[in-house]
Amino acid sequence: MGNEKINKIIDLIKWGESFFKEKNIPEPRLNIELMLCNILNCKRINLYLDYDKPLNKEELTILRNFVKRRIQHEPLQYILGETEFLGLKLKVNSSVLIPRPETELLVEEIINISKKYNEHEINILDIGTGSGNIAISLAKFINNSKIYSIDINEDTLNLAKENAEANFVLDKIIFQKLDILQTEEFPFNTKFDFIVSNPPYISIDEYKLLEPELKYEPITALTDFNDGFSFFRKILDISKKILKKDGIVAFEISYNQAEIIKNMFLENDYYDIRVIKDYSNIERIIMGKLK
Repeated sequence: MGNEKINKIIDLIKWGESFFKEKNIPEPRLNIELMLCNILNCKRINLYLDYDKPLNKEELTILRNFVKRRIQHEPLQYILGETEFLGLKLKVNSSVLIPRPETELLVEEIINISKKYNEHEINILDIGTGSGNIAISLAKFINNSKIYSIDINEDTLNLAKENAEANFVLDKIIFQKLDILQTEEFPFNTKFDFIVSNPPYISIDEYKLLEPELKYEPITALTDFNDGFSFFRKILDISKKILKKDGIVAFEISYNQAEIIKNMFLENDYYDIRVIKDYSNIERIIMGKLK
């Protein structure tokens, strides 16, 4: 791209796809397309409708910076500063975990279960809110919901609040800074219908083996610096004090954790324990009801 003659959209797409492929970047064409869409503030279809349009000098400078960051394996979502979750646009930065499609399964399951409830307000606790993706989507798609979201990081909470406001659900979510592992008493004077969490579930040993892109994400959102089960133990223990009878705890889990966490549920007086597989046929969601 050092050649200034390469400035038309279609030529940049071809160049970017080839360059990213050479650098072993997954989905090379999609990467360059999304970068161009971000810079030009357009949809992907417009790239091909306006394929002959040249980028100006400022736009090319931004693109060079994006490409340079991407070949260092910085996640595309951080470069663009945004992502989508269940069709909702969310800002993301390096203080939060990038929302995954697997987590959409967790949220969709809660939404479907909530339809069986009466019209009374449904109280949901979201532990480790991150970008706010779980809390915001639940608030958006469950009309009679009230969401309580906690996180240990102030910067994370500020971003989650910004995302909630952008998606018009800030009035339905209470954000609170809290370290769940150090908490014995909750500041909320309520009993919950659901407790939902995508906690740090990677063991510290597995964390050391992660691919380069994941190392850009906040370590505290990925690992518990232990065996990967610390948050599950704590949440299930404290849930007995704050969950309604027949209330549901739902977790996203790692590929190899289902059997151990199922036993944790049983030890804490839960029943109707279900495990749901993700798009790759991996056990990814587990939930149970409190007796």
